[in-house]
Amino acid sequence: MKKITIIVSICMMLSGCGYINSWFHDNPIPIPTPDPVVTVTAKDEIDPATVKVYSAKSSVFTDYPITLTITKMERGNLFRWEYDKPCTWQESNGNIGNNWCFLKRDGQWICEPSDWLRKGQNYKGPGDIKVCIGSNPDGTPIVLRPASGEQYGYMTSTQARKGINGNGKERSQIKLGIWP
Repeated sequence: MKKITIIVSICMMLSGCGYINSWFHDNPIPIPTPDPVVTVTAKDEIDPATVKVYSAKSSVFTDYPITLTITKMERGNLFRWEYDKPCTWQESNGNIGNNWCFLKRDGQWICEPSDWLRKGQNYKGPGDIKVCIGSNPDGTPIVLRPASGEQYGYMTSTQARKGINGNGKERSQIKLGIWP
């Protein structure tokens, strides 16, 4: 009888039954399952500690965990990006977050959260990829945009503009590119 029990148990394990000896004991022994695969989070391509954030009302993103990875950026008539997985950030006040542009000026990386992002949005107009560094005397913004051939950085985050961050603190990594 022991030989039959062992053979049946081995067959059950190999067939993926899920329990060893479940037909022969009142308390089946579960087959251990491997730990789930942990996805390695992307690393920033610019050190966040070296970046100057311009707006006083903007959240400092350096303590936001990276929960999305930007895998691709391209610019045609629109600037588009792709993530490694769907964005699950919660909507609040009609949007889920902001896009950020990083530019290097006089040896210093600068940034600011820019336009709002809606749920499912993975594009912006090329003119929306910018850093606002203040206002002119007439109140119009002073805006810097990447020039053709210039290296720039891009990131998305949960709401981080104008003192609004009602949907958490998460972001993508900072990804570098060359502006076409």
